[in-house]
Amino acid sequence: MVARQAAAVLRVVSYAADGSGPEDGGTAPRPGPRQRADALRLLGSLEQLLREPC
Repeated sequence: MVARQAAAVLRVVSYAADGSGPEDGGTAPRPGPRQRADALRLLGSLEQLLREPC
């Protein structure tokens, strides 16, 4: 589950960074600033979760 969430976050962030989207051959619409901010927040939460000792 964590890997899937991380992959989704990385897709959102990379689409926002390189501008790829359906018009550029991408498969998803380009995320807006809010979606990118949400994705980065999720990535930070995932990183924190993985760093916590078990």
